[in-house]
Amino acid sequence: MREMKWFRFYNETIDDEKIHDIAQKENQPFPFVLGIWACLLTLASRSSQRGYLYIYGKKPYTVGKLSTKLKTNPTILDVLVKDFIDAEMIDLQGLVLHITHWEDRQFESDNVAERVARYRMKKRNVTATNA
Repeated sequence: MREMKWFRFYNETIDDEKIHDIAQKENQPFPFVLGIWACLLTLASRSSQRGYLYIYGKKPYTVGKLSTKLKTNPTILDVLVKDFIDAEMIDLQGLVLHITHWEDRQFESDNVAERVARYRMKKRNVTATNA
């Protein structure tokens, strides 16, 4: 399967009470917490197994590696990740962080690359046959 270079980001996220509550609880600006959440979703989308936070292959991100990647304070990031887990936005599967409900909100059918490639190949074959 070809890599999907995008993921669904829902416009209701800006109103997500969990993110607002975490920002307030940790005395962090809402845009900062929202930005961290968006970055985690982006990394989960780019992962070798979408929805999971792997650096590459099956090597999971640690909070230290995440803080380096996101260029943020590891202590603050550790607290936010724990808050995301407590809010059931992230779950731990073994040692791997997983975006909860990823599969419910990101659809394999969104990946039209393979379907488009088959269509283009079929169109080329028809054109070649008619030539």
